[in-house]
Amino acid sequence: MMSDNESVIAAIEEAQRLLTVYDQATSRKNQEDLIAMLQFILCDPSVSLAVRRLKSRSRLSLVESSRRYAG
Repeated sequence: MMSDNESVIAAIEEAQRLLTVYDQATSRKNQEDLIAMLQFILCDPSVSLAVRRLKSRSRLSLVESSRRYAG
């Protein structure tokens, strides 16, 4: 099982790879296929959950940091 960081990084890398492959996609069908594949990768429930958890941890870290400096 991948960590949240690994899940998000893998999804971003795959999206970047697809964008590179389809960079020359000029037909409407190819563009629709690309969008569908990107949506499949980036909207995967495990990736969405990983993003939410990472954002939550980031906010918690900011709150804890601000408390240390305020006190």
